[in-house]
Amino acid sequence: MKKTLLFILIFSAISFSQEKIDSLFKKAILDESTAPYFILVALIDSKGKVDTVCIQAPYLRGAVRFEYKLSGSESDSRKIDSIILGNKARTFYFTDSASIKNVKPRYTKEILLEIQKQLEKFTTEELITQLKNHTVSFLHRLYNTKKPYDLYSSYRDAVAFVLLERNIPVRRGCVAGYLF
Repeated sequence: MKKTLLFILIFSAISFSQEKIDSLFKKAILDESTAPYFILVALIDSKGKVDTVCIQAPYLRGAVRFEYKLSGSESDSRKIDSIILGNKARTFYFTDSASIKNVKPRYTKEILLEIQKQLEKFTTEELITQLKNHTVSFLHRLYNTKKPYDLYSSYRDAVAFVLLERNIPVRRGCVAGYLF
């Protein structure tokens, strides 16, 4: 009886987590603000290699738009939503060069590994606290001290990747581009 109850509790927690993750992904895709959410998706390259990347949600929408030759119309926007949200595995294969460029991460594997190593010592709760304090926290200094802008963006997006790995939703500020 105890084992059965424990299994049900663990299964419920896992199911709830996946439901929450799915809900946050849908929210990110449907959000039309100038402060977009970051998302994690799996991309399959031309050689069949799968890589999980962190991008801003509108970039995935744009890639799907280019890939399927869709317009910016309201009906095509609904098609884009359907294509993305219908892909429960969140794994995408693009052949159009504009699509591929749109979903190419800004960070390198080396930058991502550097950020993962620097943030691994923090608990999820500590990362959430640091994310909320964008003026002085260690987390924000990992990217906001980088110049020029492409380096700033590379490190910022790598930090967003690590946050999403911990199921912490993260957005890009609409003007300054900081994370929140």
